[in-house]
Amino acid sequence: MDNLQLIHSIVGLIEKPGVPAFESALIATLNQLVPNKSVRLWQIRENPEPPHEKVAVLTAPPQDKPGGPRPHDVFALEDDPVLAECFRTGVKVSVGMPAGGGVRIVHPLKTAEGVIGLLALECAADDLVDQGVVSALLGFYTNYIFLLRDSEHDTLTGLLNRKTFDEKLLRIIGERRAVNVQADGSRKDHCLALLDIDHFKRVNDNFGHLHGDEVLLRFARAMVQTFRGSDLLFRLGGEEFVVILGEIDLDRASSVFKRFLQTVETTHFPQVGKVTASVGLTLITGSDMPSAIVGRADKALYYGKNNGRNQVCVYESLVAEGKVEPIKDEGGRKDVELF
Repeated sequence: MDNLQLIHSIVGLIEKPGVPAFESALIATLNQLVPNKSVRLWQIRENPEPPHEKVAVLTAPPQDKPGGPRPHDVFALEDDPVLAECFRTGVKVSVGMPAGGGVRIVHPLKTAEGVIGLLALECAADDLVDQGVVSALLGFYTNYIFLLRDSEHDTLTGLLNRKTFDEKLLRIIGERRAVNVQADGSRKDHCLALLDIDHFKRVNDNFGHLHGDEVLLRFARAMVQTFRGSDLLFRLGGEEFVVILGEIDLDRASSVFKRFLQTVETTHFPQVGKVTASVGLTLITGSDMPSAIVGRADKALYYGKNNGRNQVCVYESLVAEGKVEPIKDEGGRKDVELF
């Protein structure tokens, strides 16, 4: 491989919009440039249960053999001593594989905040030139991914932003349409919830916008600490948030959000004191338009706001109980405006 080929590969990488597409392109590029048997890209996140345990999350689809880990698969970092050592030391780790099967090489993905991910390769040998290419690409990756993620995240809370919400919801709907029913007939549902901090205007009016921002920050931190690393957390604007849970049914999702509201209610917010929130929850299906999904969650949230607040309201349950009228999903209906 020559320098010109490497430059063309980097140019091809930056043509990919969005973090998932960029990460998939990185793996494809490594498969082309470096002889290997497999490539795995892992993000490192903190698991809230038990507290402070580090977990590895597969972030891009492997492009080698089928039957291995899938995107968003999660395991405790300490369950893999090689990955754990690379994370702990922050340097490349190379170990021989059984029965002369080559070597397993793990590179750290480092930023100013520390090791944020790991790249694991299985190769015939730890070739100095090949691994130098890997290191160069990973250095480019960590810098470029920082720029991409900065454009996808809310400046105040660090959660995903409204623009990213629109893109990811469309992608999830497409995935639901393609794999809604598994080979065994089972469903792997996704759920969307709208979260709204109760009486937030009073916080700003009574305590000022500085303390209002502190409430938003602590609320967002509670979200990060409560939900799984594979769940998608958004701030859409003001005091409105969205959570998308994957591979979960409505009953379990409702329980998760009830626990979250209990966490918020028992969290101390300096100067402000007690804060509560309301949640509107619905299923994501492959036959929906994004506006229909958001409209259902918004209707459930509106019902909760008008009937006591500080509760989780499930759209499908409200309709079944006759508490709200179902939203008609007609072809000529205008999109639901959330804000």
